[in-house]
Amino acid sequence: MTFQDLVAATRYDLAIEQLSRRVPITQIAIALGYSEVSAFSRAFRQWAGQSPRNFLATSKTPAAAAFR
Repeated sequence: MTFQDLVAATRYDLAIEQLSRRVPITQIAIALGYSEVSAFSRAFRQWAGQSPRNFLATSKTPAAAAFR
């Protein structure tokens, strides 16, 4: 596992946690170091196979680690 892999895994875990708590996507993108929401959305789609907005719409529980 490379350093970049660790960064991506940590960002993904933090994104899931924040989305589960219904933190606005813009705030999550900024907190995770993305310059734009679109960059965060692209990364999230790679990690989870769906957009952050879709994740919010379909997420029923705070423990959404099943997307991993």
